[in-house]
Amino acid sequence: DASIARCSDGNVLIHESTLEELRRFDFGSWFSERFAGTSISTLDEMLDLTSRMTVLNIELKPPLPAGQELDEALGILYEALNRHHCTERAIITFCHDWAARLKELFPDFPRGNRGAGGTVQRRRRSPGAERRNVRCSDRLP
Repeated sequence: DASIARCSDGNVLIHESTLEELRRFDFGSWFSERFAGTSISTLDEMLDLTSRMTVLNIELKPPLPAGQELDEALGILYEALNRHHCTERAIITFCHDWAARLKELFPDFPRGNRGAGGTVQRRRRSPGAERRNVRCSDRLP
């Protein structure tokens, strides 16, 4: 989602907002009153909360925040995953060309990431598994 409207009480574009602005909104009530007042979390906060999970599915979507370059965004992600010792259990879902760029920048990053086509792309695929390569540019206006 480009906006927070679906999962909060606000209606602003994420890439045009600061963390401080986003934290003013309620991100829990849409799910259940039990979670009313829950604010948005940073990547580091989520990685702390999920430290005991076996697999993490982290989804990145275009567009990037204003002024941020793809390499910078992928570097932030990679550093956070390393800081929290979870590169081996993270499955990154996003556009195929972003996954390819992540691998170019950080060759030691484990494979098994999911491209926008929806199938897991691993070193070995199951017999008959489909692999689709959808580029971010194909999905943007």
